Amino acid sequence: MTTYTGRSTIYDYLAKESIPDGDHTLVVNGINIDIEIYNFESDISYSNTPVLGNAIADARMLILNYKGNLTVETGVNLTPQVRKKGMTIFVRGKLTNKGTISMTDRGSNASGQNIYLFRSESGLYEMIPSAGANGRGSWVGGQGIAGDSTGLSGTGRQTGGGGQGLIWNNSTQRLTYGVTGGGTSYSGGGGSGSVLHASAQTNSGQPTNSANGVHGGNGWLYETAATTTTRIIALPGAGVVRGSVGNYGNVPYNILDDGIGTGGLLIAYANVIDNTGTIESRGHRGMSVNATFSGNTWSDIGGGGGSGGGSINLFYLNEYINTGTVSASGGGRTANTATGSNLLNQQGWGGGNGTITTYKMNITTTLIEVSGNYKNWGSSQWNTISTTLPSPNTFINEGIDDLSILDRNSKNFVHSMSLNGSLGSGKLFKSNINLEKYLEITNLYTK
Repeated sequence: MTTYTGRSTIYDYLAKESIPDGDHTLVVNGINIDIEIYNFESDISYSNTPVLGNAIADARMLILNYKGNLTVETGVNLTPQVRKKGMTIFVRGKLTNKGTISMTDRGSNASGQNIYLFRSESGLYEMIPSAGANGRGSWVGGQGIAGDSTGLSGTGRQTGGGGQGLIWNNSTQRLTYGVTGGGTSYSGGGGSGSVLHASAQTNSGQPTNSANGVHGGNGWLYETAATTTTRIIALPGAGVVRGSVGNYGNVPYNILDDGIGTGGLLIAYANVIDNTGTIESRGHRGMSVNATFSGNTWSDIGGGGGSGGGSINLFYLNEYINTGTVSASGGGRTANTATGSNLLNQQGWGGGNGTITTYKMNITTTLIEVSGNYKNWGSSQWNTISTTLPSPNTFINEGIDDLSILDRNSKNFVHSMSLNGSLGSGKLFKSNINLEKYLEITNLYTK
């Protein structure tokens, strides 16, 4: 494992450094980004869904570095096998997607970081902020059902916030219900759990249905006047970790949707992006069930909130073509079904939408021609890139993008001289100066 320093963006490291396969750390504008990287030396075409990345969740950003063209065929799903702190796809040639490229349900259970993606020629950074959209604040209400509490949408490359679970209060007591989770750079926010306060009596406690960041909140219920004719299910919110189910009366149910997952971070760089398939990083709806209420007078079921959508960032040099689908939507409303008498079946609210950003990279690069050889400057020497006129891709990938590294700087040199006889009563010293090395001498003095 190696720590790489000296670059200010993810793009700069991938375009200018040769980073071998494995686990490494990139210091990007002073921020440590832990990565696992895999290099592909030739054109790659996936006709079957590959296993991408290792099986360790939430530890590193997955980087796939394709040094030729990349094609994702119809029916293929390009996604990490477990949650990652983002997936970056770097393609030096053309990225053709006919299948699915996805960070849906791959949001990471990790603290957010500012992630610097690209620096324009004017010096402005394209950056993903460490915090996504905020979660919704506490809902304070008396008797009745809460209104629309869909999660807040992200802006400026943010992920979305979590949605609120169904709130039904049959009490005259005004209760403060839990907040939903805010997003991070690596994940949409978690949804809060449902609250069913079916009793007309007061409650000395408060719901514990709040989402914890990217974790879903618990389903919560309260019933003091319950009888054998009352049954209640309060379902949890979606998140990287789902909350628990509140089930009064042990109502049997089948899970229709597990409510696990959030939208994650997806970054792609390519010369050309051609999408006829699907590029997505969607949130997840709250846990949904099919419940069976039998022989009951009152049957209540409430859905949890959905998780937030992710952040999709598509960078291209020459062309972006999209006739397919690109989605960073929040998880939808729950889809509970139930049978029973006097049934109240209310769905939880969806998560907030994440963001989709496309960006054309304008890059000016230079190769220096010396006697028919085209060269760039490495860290300490000139390197010959080609002996013929390079292709546009070679200029982009190998050219010097900051000519200030060639600026001449004033410098003092101490040059040794040797005794070479006498001159009158004095001594004569002699030395040779290489005028091809020292191109511009502004002052000479001896002492």
